[in-house]
Amino acid sequence: LGMPNVMQPEERPDFVIFWDKDILLAKYLESLETPVFNSSSCIEVCDDKRLTHLALQKKRLPMPKTVFAPMTYDNIGFTQTDFLSLVEKELSFPMIVKEAFGSFGQQVYFVRDPQELVSLIKSKKSKKLLFQEYIQNSKGHDIRLQVVGDRVVAAMHRFNPNDFRANISNGGNMEPYTPTEQETKLALCAANAVDASFAGVDLDRKSV
Repeated sequence: LGMPNVMQPEERPDFVIFWDKDILLAKYLESLETPVFNSSSCIEVCDDKRLTHLALQKKRLPMPKTVFAPMTYDNIGFTQTDFLSLVEKELSFPMIVKEAFGSFGQQVYFVRDPQELVSLIKSKKSKKLLFQEYIQNSKGHDIRLQVVGDRVVAAMHRFNPNDFRANISNGGNMEPYTPTEQETKLALCAANAVDASFAGVDLDRKSV
């Protein structure tokens, strides 16, 4: 059955630059043989930080140490938190906790000790989570490289003296940045790893 064919052949675009996260819509357009950039598979991987990590890990790209939370269900949540001792052993404190789905740094948390970690986990119930190593020398800043095709077309240094996150939406600032050859190569490799036609790739000082 599928979705109704609401577009006649003469109405279909030659291609679509897809800025949304509506994976089903992207798949629908692709089912009409309309080229979509980025593809539905790329959007799906990039929308889930766990899948992004796995794609980058497969290409052996440098990343902060990362541990995924185990799966649970909406009506159960995390009734046991003994797995957190393994997370602490692997990453130590402080650490970063992220929801797998989210944008603009709004679902990213700085955790200082075991009590904060347990409290956060219980408050998130069945959210899909991952835990990451805290990179001290990148606190409040990062480097974003904009990739289009096989080129880095722009770059910026983002910084926020009042937050551990550099996101502009969280009150951060930005300034032009000239990436090194190594940073450019890393950004292109990252975009290629998720099969992105265009992407914003964030680097920290430990990545290069």
